[in-house]
Amino acid sequence: MTIDGKRVCIVIEQDVRRDGPDGEGTGFNVFLEGHRKGVSAEEMTTAEFWGSRLFLIVQEALRQSGAVQHVTKKPAPDVAPPPVDRSQQTTLHGTPVDELREKQAAQPTGMHDDYIVLTAAERAKGFVRPVRRSYKHEKCGAVTTMGRELAETYARDPKFYNATYCCKCGAHFPVGADGEFVWVDGGSKVGT
Repeated sequence: MTIDGKRVCIVIEQDVRRDGPDGEGTGFNVFLEGHRKGVSAEEMTTAEFWGSRLFLIVQEALRQSGAVQHVTKKPAPDVAPPPVDRSQQTTLHGTPVDELREKQAAQPTGMHDDYIVLTAAERAKGFVRPVRRSYKHEKCGAVTTMGRELAETYARDPKFYNATYCCKCGAHFPVGADGEFVWVDGGSKVGT
C-alpha cells in the first residue's frame, strides 16, 4: 500500500471506540515495543481511524529493518473529563448568545439560522458520551444529521439541549428520557 508516496504496511487493525474531540467513547492507547533504531515514534507511525477501526500504519522499510518488532494494545486509563462549564457557550455562526436566544424564542417552528454550542475549548475537555451525528424522530421515523459542533456539544453535555430539530416535521421537539428522538447508533434516547 502507498500513502503520500511512501510504501507502508498496516501493522495493527483493531475495532476501537475513540476518546477526545474526534472520537467516540473509550479507546486504546497504542504502544510500540522493540527497537526503534533512533527513529522517533512520530516518524515511524501514523494512527488513523476509519469509522470505528484503528489502523496503525508503519513505513514498510522501517518494519523490514526491524525498527518496529511488534505492536501491542493496552486499555486506556478510565479518566473522566472535568465537569462541563455551561457558561462556555458560543454560536455556530457568531451571533451573540443572548441575541440568538431572543431570536429563537420568537421563532417557535422551523430550523433556526444559528445554534448555541459549547465552545471548542470546552468540547475539547472530553466527552461523556460518543459523538453521534444522526438521530431518528420516533414520531415520524425521519433521520436527521447534525453538524459536528452540535454533535460534540451533545457528547460533552448530553442534557445541554431540551429539544432538537426534525428535518421531516420542520420543527423542534423534546429530547431526554421522555423525548421523541433516539440515536441511530445504539438506539438510546437523545439527551440522556
